[in-house]
Amino acid sequence: MRVLAMSAALLILVAVTPASAQDQRPAAPSSSQTAPNAANSAAVKTLEDTLNFIAAKIKEQGELKFIAYWRKREDSSAGLSELSDDLRGTTFDAAGCRVNYVWRAKFNGKAFDDIVRPFDLKSVRHVQLMNEVKSLNYDGTATKNVTKVSQPITEVWLAFDNSPVRQFWFHNPEDAEAVALAFTRAVELCGGLLQD
Repeated sequence: MRVLAMSAALLILVAVTPASAQDQRPAAPSSSQTAPNAANSAAVKTLEDTLNFIAAKIKEQGELKFIAYWRKREDSSAGLSELSDDLRGTTFDAAGCRVNYVWRAKFNGKAFDDIVRPFDLKSVRHVQLMNEVKSLNYDGTATKNVTKVSQPITEVWLAFDNSPVRQFWFHNPEDAEAVALAFTRAVELCGGLLQD
């Protein structure tokens, strides 16, 4: 929640900064690009609407392909790997407050992971945004340290008390933020208790 609050505060700061200072930075997204805006929030009232919004964003993203550039921790030799993540098999059950999480991943063009991890929305404890480089380096036991990725990727992380995280990847950071807000709403509608 702190990450989302900081993102909102940053957007407000950019919006109230004088135009002369803004000329030196890229333009902030307009309110029509930042979803869910007031009109979107009003339209997304029910749990079913919220989950349909998330499903549509996942479908819109499609298979996410990128290159990860890495360096081995033991000898600093470098290399790269072509990766892809596809979550389009994920389904949502509003009546049961459940998500059937399906992650299909490829490594250098070959399928290497097909994870199916259903979860209850009320069991989600944290919803946060994370960049892909930080996420790929999250496991300190890995033999490679990812130094960069070929294109920006923002992940929505859903964390649980006693279960692996579920990740949702987006090239567009505004889509990732909108999905994080929608997951937060879905958890609350299902009676879950998010922790700060």
